[in-house]
Amino acid sequence: MKMITTAAVGSSLLYPIASYSDEKGYESRIGRSWPLLVELGGRRLFCVASDGGHYSNDGGRTWSAPFKLMQHGKPLLDAAGEPTGDVGLLTPMDGWLSAVSRLLTGRLAGIYRVLARDLNEQYRHNSRYRVYYITSDDEGKTWSNGVPVGLPGEAFEMINRLIELRSGRLVLPTDWYVADYEHPEYKGEGIGHSFKGGYGTYQGPRMLVEGHEHTPEFGGVVVYYSDDKGNTW
Repeated sequence: MKMITTAAVGSSLLYPIASYSDEKGYESRIGRSWPLLVELGGRRLFCVASDGGHYSNDGGRTWSAPFKLMQHGKPLLDAAGEPTGDVGLLTPMDGWLSAVSRLLTGRLAGIYRVLARDLNEQYRHNSRYRVYYITSDDEGKTWSNGVPVGLPGEAFEMINRLIELRSGRLVLPTDWYVADYEHPEYKGEGIGHSFKGGYGTYQGPRMLVEGHEHTPEFGGVVVYYSDDKGNTW
């Protein structure tokens, strides 16, 4: 049995690896930050990391140098940011792929999120993204114009799976939430983020000890679908 998985190691999630498990098993480093892996057929793989795209011809043992993913002559992804203080997050990128799948036709499909800074004030309680469905016919080198999914300002957060059913329906489950990061009771003293957070002292230094964002919030699951190959949602 062979299995391809991803994992992130290190406190700041900067060094993801792809793990290929067989009789012996091994690990192979790919780029930086949240890699997305797609099987292209045989032992050939395509990976998207924040430094660009990568190919492997040997099931993930070795990987190509990163190459730019292009959309009508312009790079699709921004370069990886640097850690932003004690939460270990990367500086925000304007646009990134958050899900990639290989369709039954062999075409690659992805969900492209763009940070919409013009929506900051209007939707300050939500994640401020525009979300698009895009496709590639050349194994990820170039990508199509985006088809909007949902409305601007809808709080897409955990979009990491794009599913194609046998019927051809595309299914996109998302994590939806509303939070108020700017509430005066939660605003303040963090390093690299806008909220106070929960801090403690460990062996001398004062550090962030909680695992989430310490703001009033609620959330749920919203599922989008398309029955016309992603043209409408």
